[in-house]
Amino acid sequence: MVKIDDICSVESGGTPSKKVPEYWTNGTIKWLGSSVCQNKKNVDDVTDYITEAGLNHSSAKIQQPNTTLIAMVGATIGKVGYLTFEATTNQNVASLRPLDERILYAPYLYYACTTLYERFLELGKNGFAMASLGFIRGLTLTIPPLDEQVKVAGILDKFEKLCSDLSEGLPAEIEARNKQYEYYRDKLLTLKEL
Repeated sequence: MVKIDDICSVESGGTPSKKVPEYWTNGTIKWLGSSVCQNKKNVDDVTDYITEAGLNHSSAKIQQPNTTLIAMVGATIGKVGYLTFEATTNQNVASLRPLDERILYAPYLYYACTTLYERFLELGKNGFAMASLGFIRGLTLTIPPLDEQVKVAGILDKFEKLCSDLSEGLPAEIEARNKQYEYYRDKLLTLKEL
């Protein structure tokens, strides 16, 4: 068991002032809110875009691909996402990156952080749930040798892909079977030959 602070850089982002249009209008820098943390391996959504001026005049920071994101507040508190592209985040998102990739495999870090959800829920027992960077830095994770981390992440990637394929493919298959049923039903009820 290793404290997150001992193996990861941990930081949050920021939100440029919405009162300054030049921080947002025609922005090209991806900016993410905590709603992108949905316990899905890859972050798919972008909350908004900020400008270079917005980045320079706020505490927003550009996060690199292979960063694990953890929501620190509200309905998504404790849920995680895995960043596969450059983006900034708001102050309600913690960004975690391995300090040494020879010790901690970034995809393993994502999966390990999914096991922390219950710890975040404990924060909300007495009302509004909000985590601090200090809270996150103090959490512990099980860190096996690097080759084991790679194997575990590979297995979990396969399960994640399978589940994703099922949730995407199943509705399409159901729709196809319904159309097939309707076709044969109509043929049978109109007494037309098949």
